[in-house]
Order: sequence, then C-alpha cells, then structure tokens
Amino acid sequence: MRVVWRIFGAMVLALVLVVGAVLLLPQDRLARIAADQIEAATGRAVTIRGQPRVSLWPVLGVATGPMALANAPWAADSGPLLQADSLKSASMWRGCCRARCALPGSRLSTP
Repeated sequence: MRVVWRIFGAMVLALVLVVGAVLLLPQDRLARIAADQIEAATGRAVTIRGQPRVSLWPVLGVATGPMALANAPWAADSGPLLQADSLKSASMWRGCCRARCALPGSRLSTP
C-alpha cells in the first residue's frame, strides 16, 4: 500500500510541476510565435496589441488583443489588409512536451 501512495504522490508532483512550468511561460513570447508564423505564411507584417492570455486546457493556447495584418507596400495607403478584435492560437500539448511547440491553427474574432 505504501508503494501505491508513493506512485500517486509522484504523479501529483509531476502534474504540479508541469502546470507550474506552463504558467511561468512568457506570454508575450507565445504571442510572438503566433505572429511570426502568420508572417511566414503570408509575407506580411503582423501587429498585435494588448496583453496575451494563456489557456492550459484542453489545448495550450494564447489569446491576444486587437491585431492587424499589413497590406501590400503598393496599397499601404488604404490601411491594413485585415483587422480583428482578437487572435486565438492553440497548440497540442504533445508537441510542446517534445520542445516543438508549433501553432497549427489560429482563429480571428470579428475581423
């Protein structure tokens, strides 16, 4: 019975350490990763304003404040190509545990 309690205690400790590590992640860095991936996919500059918020369950995600996607240089006078009230990106825990934290999808609110 003592072995069962030790295993249970080790599992609880591991869970607390994982949650603590995620809470210590720099939120601005996660938002920057999302912006960098959008810039790489579109070739346009991304501007994110506001304080990012990290979610832990069911996926590791980040939600930002207002964001804008820059227009082409020849059409820069007409404003940004895309504006949204928020940007939400999520990553699966499995990839982050393997140090390959990629954000496969993003969702815009009220573009």
